Amino acid sequence: ARDVMRAGAARWLVGAALLLSACADGPTAPPTATIDLVVSGLPAGTTAALDVTGPRDFRTTVTASGQLKGLVPGLYTITPRVARAATGDLYAPSPFATQTLQVAAGRPVQLNIAHVLYSGSVAFLVTGLPNGLAATARLSHGTAEPREVAIPSTLRGLEPGEWTVAYTAPLDAAGHRFAADSTRLMITPSLATALEPVVFTQRTGTLRMAFNGLPTGAVGSAFLDGPLTNRVVVSNELPRVVAPGLWSAEPRTVVAGGITYGARTVQASVPVGSVATVLRVDYTAESARLIVRATGLPSGTPRITVSNASGFLRDVAPGDTLSALAVGTYRVRGDTLTIGDEVYRAPEVSVDLAGGTTEEVTLAYAAAPVFNARVDFAYAVQTTQRRDGSVPLVAERDALLRVFATANASNTHRVPMHVRIRQGATTVFEQRIDANADGIPTVVNEGTALRSWQVTVPGTHLRPGVVLDVELDPDATLGERNRSDNVLVRPLEIRQVSPFRVRLVPVRFAAEQTAANVTPATAEAYLQLTREMLPLDSTDADIRAVYVTNQPPLVSNTFATWSNVLSELDALRVAESGDRYYAGFVRVGYTSGIAGLAYLGRPTSLTWDYLPSGSEVLAHELGHNFDRSHAPGCGPDRVDPAYPHANGTLGAFGWHARLGRIRRPSEYDIMTYCGDPWISDYNWEAIMQYRSDEAATAGVRVAEPALLVWGSVGPSGITLEPAFEVDAAPVLPTGGPLRLELRTADGRSLYAANFRAAAIPHADPAGTAHFTFAIPRRLLASGAVASLRVTRGAQAVERRIPTDPALRVAPSVQAVRNADGRLQLTHGDAATAGMIIRDAASGRILSIVRGREAVLPLGGGAIDVLASDGIRTTTLRITPPTR
Repeated sequence: ARDVMRAGAARWLVGAALLLSACADGPTAPPTATIDLVVSGLPAGTTAALDVTGPRDFRTTVTASGQLKGLVPGLYTITPRVARAATGDLYAPSPFATQTLQVAAGRPVQLNIAHVLYSGSVAFLVTGLPNGLAATARLSHGTAEPREVAIPSTLRGLEPGEWTVAYTAPLDAAGHRFAADSTRLMITPSLATALEPVVFTQRTGTLRMAFNGLPTGAVGSAFLDGPLTNRVVVSNELPRVVAPGLWSAEPRTVVAGGITYGARTVQASVPVGSVATVLRVDYTAESARLIVRATGLPSGTPRITVSNASGFLRDVAPGDTLSALAVGTYRVRGDTLTIGDEVYRAPEVSVDLAGGTTEEVTLAYAAAPVFNARVDFAYAVQTTQRRDGSVPLVAERDALLRVFATANASNTHRVPMHVRIRQGATTVFEQRIDANADGIPTVVNEGTALRSWQVTVPGTHLRPGVVLDVELDPDATLGERNRSDNVLVRPLEIRQVSPFRVRLVPVRFAAEQTAANVTPATAEAYLQLTREMLPLDSTDADIRAVYVTNQPPLVSNTFATWSNVLSELDALRVAESGDRYYAGFVRVGYTSGIAGLAYLGRPTSLTWDYLPSGSEVLAHELGHNFDRSHAPGCGPDRVDPAYPHANGTLGAFGWHARLGRIRRPSEYDIMTYCGDPWISDYNWEAIMQYRSDEAATAGVRVAEPALLVWGSVGPSGITLEPAFEVDAAPVLPTGGPLRLELRTADGRSLYAANFRAAAIPHADPAGTAHFTFAIPRRLLASGAVASLRVTRGAQAVERRIPTDPALRVAPSVQAVRNADGRLQLTHGDAATAGMIIRDAASGRILSIVRGREAVLPLGGGAIDVLASDGIRTTTLRITPPTR
């Protein structure tokens, strides 16, 4: 509360009422005394209040100026009291104290009683209340009884000192509560009226429940919890007044029409106000109905069993309806009936129940044939496989062998499967596999391990040329008349693949303090999904020293910066004669936005260093490096038009060995933008073929003097970065719509070739692509390169060596330490177009710099600066200053 000071002076109340007493008659009367009372300071019409007591129990009250006569001589006491004026103001004698007078006979005593203002006044101004809603103020002062007044109003005659004021207001028509903070008023004597604003604010909010998703006539309800409220059950959708804050509704299950409906607990933050916050409960059907029928029986009523993998088991008769069944897969199996001389059996039926549906299953009885079981198919799967086993396997990589068999009638037989893998006449793997459940299935179900025979085959037994040989019921316990279909023999298609060699490159932005988080431990985490999902045998990964880029730090969706760093990383790979894929990692300042970038069919990629998502992003970007475009799922641009499965789904069952998880055809491919992806048969085969073609064309890479030529093309034109003279293994153009030309000063062609730039599937804008070449010097022996030119149709961009002798790359690099210890390099020559900075001792490239300035977080060792004027290169060795 706030203190309010009020101006004024103390008031004294003194009334002027003189009670005059007459003297005693007769000459013998005792002598008397007189007191003259003079009352002043009171407004006209205001009576004083002076209590006078004296000898012989004398008592009287004086209300105005006058004389008290005929008094017995002696000691008199005058006690003043506060007087109240007609205006309500209070006046008090000054001094406000009891006075004692010694009164003698015959000698009048005069006493002056002056009054001063003793009270203040205040006007309460009320805002914030709805029209027609009155408020009350409760004023407390000392030990006096509190006063309650309706406000807005003006109060006069308030005694000096501190008053505490509390405010209340009734609820409005809707039940909302309004309140104002209590205040403290400091009242000082004054005739002026102090203004006290009283601001009421609404202290309640409005909440409305909304129940959706239920059939007509069904009523939803929920346990409602919120601030200052015990848990209650609500079922209507009327607005209700509540305390502001976080409210939650825990929906109650609703059963309607034999279907169970459920909903998740929902929360909403209710602000103060009359506009209702809606707490929306969305019901979804969580159960289904199943109607069971039987046909084909001449008589009799079979016992039918409905069950699922979760332990549900119910016996029903034909025509029965099961309600409130949990969603999932159910097996419907009928007993065998003997009618006359015939045995009637019905195939077991599997049905998938979705929420809110009513399914009808009919068991088709027929006179049972002779019991027979058969092997339907078998395959080995490493990550994905079709029923015919046509997805090739990677040699010497573990696989899950799955065998599927069915019987022509429901049964409880539990028989083993014998499997062998043969290389010619030699058995390299042999296993007897027990059944996972009672009964040989009557239908194939690849989605569960319980309905197949399966075993993990070590990769050492999986080599090109092996044959799979399986036999159901090798001990012939079923007594079948025909066992020829109990055996299946098929070759396994296995291909030898080369080791996948990758270099993880931690990238550090010069403006940042740390590089991307790439360590031996995180490297394993980044590569986990790549190893598990893609068609690789072994992965040979190493970690490169930190590469420093002078690009600005990454923020969300800054494609230009991502693109520039990717281009530098590709130039680094070519300049280092890299025979590995270069997978760069960057630290970003966000958690939602661009997470990776890669070339299509070119071995350079860039991934953020967040884990665990970085593992999925790296696998996706490497898919691009293996020439895989996006699959059409969850919104990527520029998708592969030949992708064969709808919405980017897998199209075939798969296997995640580490998790022991069967991947379903309805899940999504790694080249979509969907969560929890896997790899489809289509992309597995395409990547395997790409790597096979890549291995066939790979040769020995030997570094030699070369000209590093790099740049980009896009909708806005062609960019040609500064070329550098380096020692690198040749990387030559291979044909396409663009053309590269190297000419002498007199215009003679030294080298020309068409090429196609490497596309970036994530590129924004579309059409952005990069190129990086290492043109051997031996191909340019007939002259010195004076110009580089790249053309695309009518577009062309060119770099030339400076013709002005003053504009030549000179050894004039200035190296200084910044205040934070980083090394700043500035080239003083106007013709300098870019620099490559290398560690002098190891020759390792530290940074590739566009322009004339670079900032490096380096130590104190010597560095080599390769300065380019766009075509020619000058090398300068620098020992950085210590500070």
